Amino acid sequence: MLPNRQPRETQTLEILTKLLVTALAGLMWMAVVANLSMSPAGSITIAALVIGITITVAIGKYHPGAPRFLSAFSKLWLKRWKYTVTLLALTAASVPVGRAMQHDKQNFDAMNSAKQKAEQEAQERQATAQRSREAEETKRFKKMSPAEHLEAATKALTFAYDPKERIGGDLEEAERHLGEIGADAPEHKRRDQLQKEIASRRERLAKVWYRETQKKIAEDRKKIAEDRKKFADDLDSYFIKQGINVDGVQAVGKDHTILRINYALCSRVFFDRITPSEAIAAWRAMGFTRVECRAYDESISQDLE
Repeated sequence: MLPNRQPRETQTLEILTKLLVTALAGLMWMAVVANLSMSPAGSITIAALVIGITITVAIGKYHPGAPRFLSAFSKLWLKRWKYTVTLLALTAASVPVGRAMQHDKQNFDAMNSAKQKAEQEAQERQATAQRSREAEETKRFKKMSPAEHLEAATKALTFAYDPKERIGGDLEEAERHLGEIGADAPEHKRRDQLQKEIASRRERLAKVWYRETQKKIAEDRKKIAEDRKKFADDLDSYFIKQGINVDGVQAVGKDHTILRINYALCSRVFFDRITPSEAIAAWRAMGFTRVECRAYDESISQDLE
């Protein structure tokens, strides 16, 4: 007969559980002490705690008039001296760890602060340089003669100029220079010509933009129409796979916005079955405005708009 090993296994499990709980408690205590010792107030708290417990145990042990609960606490504490020594050892080991963590934190904060300060100084230097450049540019701009302003405006109008469409140029920069040429300056006639040219370019630019926009809209409309035609073809294949022998599914009408199902056995029951609310919503989202089911001369339809 085999011996009963269950009590031994249970005892081993209890020992392992106690060791695990003790280890976790020790780690938690070390973490608390390490965090407290990172600050002067925390270090004082730890010292006060150790000294307070020592004094309390000493009073409970040696003072004849100590309260009963204090004496009982002292006896229990001294009876468990192994735990006391372990706790003090863990505390002593955790304090240097906390100091090291505090030192690392201070170094990190100092490096981060120095980095932020350097970045701020770099930004300030860039801003100062930008203001200096703008001030120099303004000073140079004010010193320009009417002839120089006219030359600069003419040059600005050549920037990114499209000779085919007769558009382009830095119109704002050209206007800025032309605005500095007075009516009494010899260059005022050429100034007026360039200002008219700027106005003409803006009008031509609006026309080109409108033309390109309409072209893009037409291309998009064509693509969407092609997508509707492809959907109709896919729906035709779907019906065949489902055993519904339709004669064909088409996207017809202007921009292919009518979804037409040709089916000899089309009926109101069939039409209601293929047009649930979900399908109607999907077809409407694709741009279909009408769905039809045709059987010879008869037709069942529903507007989707």
